[in-house]
Amino acid sequence: MKWLLGMCRPKVKKAGEFERRVKEITGRSRGISVRTMTKELNAYVRGWISYYAGGSIKGYLEDKIVPWIHRRIRQCLWKQWKKPGRREEMLKKLCLPQDRWKLNDFHAYSSNRHWYFSKAVLNAFIPKSTIIQEYGLLDIEAAHARRMETDRRVRESCQLTLGFESG
Repeated sequence: MKWLLGMCRPKVKKAGEFERRVKEITGRSRGISVRTMTKELNAYVRGWISYYAGGSIKGYLEDKIVPWIHRRIRQCLWKQWKKPGRREEMLKKLCLPQDRWKLNDFHAYSSNRHWYFSKAVLNAFIPKSTIIQEYGLLDIEAAHARRMETDRRVRESCQLTLGFESG
């Protein structure tokens, strides 16, 4: 753990372990539903955020982790849907209404290259909000913001109790 102005942030090794564990949880060959996967992932991410919330991880979460986790979920969905009919049906269900016209030119027979396809095509059709609402994935940025707010309130109450002035 590295301390920066009284705040801890994960070292490169710990961040690598976090990414390895997320990759393990979101593996395509686990044989579990995406909802089950998101429950397990939520518990792990929530614990990690709780530990490092006081540190400078906001940029790391927003720039790297959140998009990467959503892409991992999309690739698992594409793998689980398997057949073209199911892929087309689920995309119509999950797609935003204003983007449905794009599905006319889309071929559900495309690609078993799940990782490539999760960014090239599915990113346009399955937005972050849909993954959060439909599959119960934790809104990581909101969870971090809530934890930061809670920590701020605790610090303020401790300062008031001990008679320190904030600022």
